[in-house]
Amino acid sequence: MSTIGIAYEKKTGGGHINSIVGGGFYKSPFVEYVVENENYSDLFEFIHVDNLEEATSEIILLPIGAYVNFDTVSAAELYKNQEFFRRVYGLLHKMLRDPRAYVLINLSWECTHIQYLSYIPKFAQLVDFPVDRIVFLGNNSATTIMSDKAQVYGYTAVGAWFFEFYTHIMHQKEMTEIGDFPLASLQRSRMYISLNRRVRRHRVLLASYLQARGLLERGHFSFGGKDAAEIDNAHIRQNEINAALTLAMQLHNRTDIDQSLGHILNNEPYVLDVNFQAAYSDRGIFNEKVLSTGNDIKNYFRDSHFAIITETDFGTSDYDFLLTEKTYKAILLGVPFIVLSGPYSLAALRMSGYETYDSVIDERYDTIRSPQHRFAAAMNSIEETVAKIDLDANAYINAIIPIAQRNQARFIALVPQKIRNFVEELKDRIKRAETAGYRSFPGMLSDGALSGDLGEVIPARFDDGFYQFEVAFGGRWCREQGVLTIWAESGIWELTLLINKMPPDHAPTFYINDRRTVPTFSMTEDRLEVKFQAEARGGFFTVKIVPRSTFIPGLDQPGTADYRSLGAYVFNMGKLRRL
Repeated sequence: MSTIGIAYEKKTGGGHINSIVGGGFYKSPFVEYVVENENYSDLFEFIHVDNLEEATSEIILLPIGAYVNFDTVSAAELYKNQEFFRRVYGLLHKMLRDPRAYVLINLSWECTHIQYLSYIPKFAQLVDFPVDRIVFLGNNSATTIMSDKAQVYGYTAVGAWFFEFYTHIMHQKEMTEIGDFPLASLQRSRMYISLNRRVRRHRVLLASYLQARGLLERGHFSFGGKDAAEIDNAHIRQNEINAALTLAMQLHNRTDIDQSLGHILNNEPYVLDVNFQAAYSDRGIFNEKVLSTGNDIKNYFRDSHFAIITETDFGTSDYDFLLTEKTYKAILLGVPFIVLSGPYSLAALRMSGYETYDSVIDERYDTIRSPQHRFAAAMNSIEETVAKIDLDANAYINAIIPIAQRNQARFIALVPQKIRNFVEELKDRIKRAETAGYRSFPGMLSDGALSGDLGEVIPARFDDGFYQFEVAFGGRWCREQGVLTIWAESGIWELTLLINKMPPDHAPTFYINDRRTVPTFSMTEDRLEVKFQAEARGGFFTVKIVPRSTFIPGLDQPGTADYRSLGAYVFNMGKLRRL
């Protein structure tokens, strides 16, 4: 098995590090938890960025940890902070010395929202780094199908449930203790455990709901907020409270929830206090003693009949949600769960090899996309589960134990192989991207601009000093605003597009790399020639085409009809040359 090279700048007592910290970037958790773990040392080799040629690996990665909102934060810093820009630019461009080298944007600690995938090409242009030399790591196994951006621009996007990996690595001791705490003999004094460090809209509503139903005191419940604001919550607290109020307005029979909201917000933290400083510190979420009681969190899990897990996001997408240590800790400790996350989060667990508790707990909430309806259905599941335990706790325990034990065994035995399989998948996807052709020729790709097979790569041929694109046989029609992506090495290029014959004042409006550009027009016998210059950065440039609204809808014979009745622009070919 070949290794992956991990490039670094410094080696300290804290591990192998790079200087890109700040501006939305920080240390790479994938390196900290997986790469530097002795159990997986055979999968990687470390190589200093100044000595890449000494690496024996077929692939070399420079890992950069990305934090929440890294897209907007890093873009702002790269624009305004010259020192930060030089540091990022310098380090990344050192990697270009070796054709095996890639930059790994590691977002394995956060939700993989579409906005982050869309930002990768912009980041490549900002630092003038070839986008096809970027690998994006997302914390969701569906990352590779979340967006067409990776395919469109030629970078590699790979995802996995990284918190499953991290929880396994950080809880070796707990795995050896399972035999000391047989599930059948545990004395459970509370209905549930629910840990809620940061203020999120669904956590605020959950606390209010449990308070209104008289269930708050029947569980082990932590709720961060007031005491955590300066450390962990200040930038999101009020926004999330407002979102909770908005969501509450959409619920039926919400009067008692409205009344308890104020009580919750004025008395937080509630019931089970949290040591917020410890929770926020390095590896804090894996720290078993972040509760102010001083007791291990696992003792509270073992004292609970089930867990109400409030994951980070509670949106509508079944792609951009997290499954974190909360979920995997419940699996490890043998505790059933109700998960408040994105739709189909339980389905994702089942797809990754675990059983859920649909034979005991009503899990229909998992398939509901609407947040308010999913929340209401989950609350019904909580009440029904509490009633079932109140009626016959022994029957409930006997029903959940076989499932819990099988999940524990799977977590302990299968995760190490999952980690190794992921590393192989990562190598395989990078190698497949290398042979996809993005680097082997300039080419053009339509993204909403041309009718026909959108997303089709149109390769170029070199002839008479130009790269020439046969846009389509018989022409294609640009009816609505769209974008052409032109792959080209960094530098200034001249692009010529031939469209159907028309006066220049009827031609579309063009934007090069999102900036409006006035091209040079010239008329041939039967075509209008549009010519402009563009700077390629990050291995490409974009041409946004906005048709004039004065065109009359309706198509006759494409390529031959008079422009006034065409209703769209027919593109026949493009020519590209380097200046």
